[in-house]
Amino acid sequence: MVIKLLVDILLSYDNNVNYVNKDCWSPLMIVCKNGHMYIALKLLEHDANTTIKNSKGRTAAEIALENRHNEIYKIIQEKFANEAENLDEIMTRSNNTSSMTIFESDSEDINNT
Repeated sequence: MVIKLLVDILLSYDNNVNYVNKDCWSPLMIVCKNGHMYIALKLLEHDANTTIKNSKGRTAAEIALENRHNEIYKIIQEKFANEAENLDEIMTRSNNTSSMTIFESDSEDINNT
């Protein structure tokens, strides 16, 4: 209970949840190694980066899986999939807007000729 309170307090101060130490380990990687589900969820809620790799080239998800913390692994994979979907949606909208702008620009050139 004390650890949960401490985590909530630390995260309320807008700390860098993506800080990495000299071995390129992020807080998310450390909790994935040790299986701390609550802390992993809190870090993910605060936009912990799931793609950071440590000095051995492993991500937090891979570390969770290696240490048999399958539930944490699944949660990270779901978050990563959602982020990828959101990025695809943003890129699609951006491309559609760019295409419309180019099309409108070309139409104006044709009309002015």
